[in-house]
Amino acid sequence: MGVTSIREMAGRPITLEWRKAIQNSGIGPRMFIASPPIFSESGMMGYYYQWTRQSINFSSKSEADNGVKRIRARL
Repeated sequence: MGVTSIREMAGRPITLEWRKAIQNSGIGPRMFIASPPIFSESGMMGYYYQWTRQSINFSSKSEADNGVKRIRARL
């Protein structure tokens, strides 16, 4: 008995590291991890969301495309 699965809906890089450590050792729960929250705000509001909500913020389509590629590469 115990914890068999974990769902993290606002994933951070550290949780991906924890999942890799569990996968390597074979002992621990199965982890389902989403990306950090993603916003599309420009200017000060974008910085505010990144700082207070530990989120990813994109203010243009090209930034979003590159950012999603970086997120997928971490998985």
